Amino acid sequence: MTMNGSSLCRLLADRRAAIAPIAAAGLTMAAAVGALAIDVNRAYTVQNELQTAVDAAAMAAARDLRDPELALRTARRLVEARFPPKLHGQVLADRDFEIGTWDSDTKVFTPGSTGPNALRLTARRAEANGNPQPTSFARLIGYASLDLEASATATVSSRLPLCLLALNPTAKNALEAAGSSQLVADDCVVYSNSDDTDAIHARSNASITASAVCAHGGVKGAHRITPAPVTGCPRLADPLAALPTPTRWPTTHCDDTNGSFGPGTFTLSPGVYCGGIEVKADTTVFLQPGVYQIVGGASFTATSGSRVVGDGVHINVGSGAGSGRIDLRGTPELELSAPLTGDYAGVVLYADRSQSGRTHYITGNASMDIDGTLYAPTGSVEFTGNSRAAITMLVADTIKFNGNSSFQRRAHETDVPIPSGFAGLGAATRVMLVN
Repeated sequence: MTMNGSSLCRLLADRRAAIAPIAAAGLTMAAAVGALAIDVNRAYTVQNELQTAVDAAAMAAARDLRDPELALRTARRLVEARFPPKLHGQVLADRDFEIGTWDSDTKVFTPGSTGPNALRLTARRAEANGNPQPTSFARLIGYASLDLEASATATVSSRLPLCLLALNPTAKNALEAAGSSQLVADDCVVYSNSDDTDAIHARSNASITASAVCAHGGVKGAHRITPAPVTGCPRLADPLAALPTPTRWPTTHCDDTNGSFGPGTFTLSPGVYCGGIEVKADTTVFLQPGVYQIVGGASFTATSGSRVVGDGVHINVGSGAGSGRIDLRGTPELELSAPLTGDYAGVVLYADRSQSGRTHYITGNASMDIDGTLYAPTGSVEFTGNSRAAITMLVADTIKFNGNSSFQRRAHETDVPIPSGFAGLGAATRVMLVN
């Protein structure tokens, strides 16, 4: 069969007529696909934003793992900064905040509050949260919204112990190192609860070295601090807030009213010292194990050429009326360890909390070797001159180092316990995303 020109024209005309509706349908589908692509791209963008937000929130919240309520607030604050509830609804629901344990071998997260070392967050734009991601074009084919979610698991690899804490919530220079002083806190955390912009201040030629340095407020002189300090840390509760004042009965009872010893060698027994304990020059005092309560405004004082030695000793300064203090001047030497058991286990020196605003001095060439805690919750502890202190833990309202003073965290290699109030306090050595 031969096809002439007119026949070919008629055939082409017929084919064009058949293709027209197909072409129209193709154009419609292409438009639909393009429209769907807009919704898909938008969903992809939101999905990535959810992941970014939940990753940052998990990392930050893991640092507050010791306090789950605080951790949840931290996570929600960061997620809602990117996804304001007024625009996006509740992106992070309570049920999507989980604490638990992460097994690094099996790579499995198990929810639970016993010995947690990790947390898992899931942020959602979903029907379950009442805030699904709306579509613009997919609704034309039956998809009015899309469910989007992103999860992140962050783990705390370990926790460094707390060894130095300035409790004051507002003081400027609550923890200060000045002059040529050196603060060295190996394998532990240096911390300030103050919200001042100078919560921690290292100035002049002073230096602070620790495994971690944290301030609730700001830090000045950060270049003199190793490692780089962290700001915005949550305030820590006073770890020894429950430490009692020794009971004195009757309230007028005194075991010693003299309080002054020296020169020579003396052995003292536990009891109530109404005249304080003053160790004079060229004097050695041996303290028998037990609790020494200094009352009536008297102080614990040691001067040049003196030496105070004792194991299993707790000294309470300033309970009752008056305003006693710890006062070490000149070249005294203290070698003391805390009780192993009882209310004062792990605590050597306690400047009683009833004595607000007192300053306790370790100055001159004073030398302290304290296996235990020095605790002055309402007073300032000041190290000046060429004083040297080796203390396991130091907690005070404010803490100052000046001159050529030095502080070295005493390595805890004895049977003296860490006071129970310190359990769980400190800072994470490493926080990382694991899933």
